[in-house]
Amino acid sequence: MLPEPEPVGGVPSPKSLKITKDTLTKFKKAIDTALSELDDSAASHTRVSLLTMAAPAYGQGFTAATELAASYVKVHDNLQTLSKSLGDQLEALGIAVECAHRGFENVDAKQTERLRVIQSQTENQYARYQDKQHPQHQAQGGKHLGGDGL
Repeated sequence: MLPEPEPVGGVPSPKSLKITKDTLTKFKKAIDTALSELDDSAASHTRVSLLTMAAPAYGQGFTAATELAASYVKVHDNLQTLSKSLGDQLEALGIAVECAHRGFENVDAKQTERLRVIQSQTENQYARYQDKQHPQHQAQGGKHLGGDGL
């Protein structure tokens, strides 16, 4: 009998994709740890939202100070969105692992609803991003299809 050929181009064989209960459990713990560490860090959504700076702190009476203040607000808002989105995506990944481990029908209804909410929020966030990047697309009322096909 001939040996099984090596994967071409780094594509794993079906055997190497076999997932055990232990694998999923360890992965879920790693996701939960990452989410907990994010929540406890300076990058948590709660902490980032508190880091505001009043416009007069940049100076008054000259255009550069006004532009700097506006830039800070924009960057701060984006960091808040990123922090919340990262936490939500980690939570969604944890729920997805739980679904893969126990089966979708065996997962708590609250978790599956939370997964749907996160998905909806992510889609809306992506649509807003696309609208900012391609305003003519929004005016046409089309679906959001970026270079990534989303």
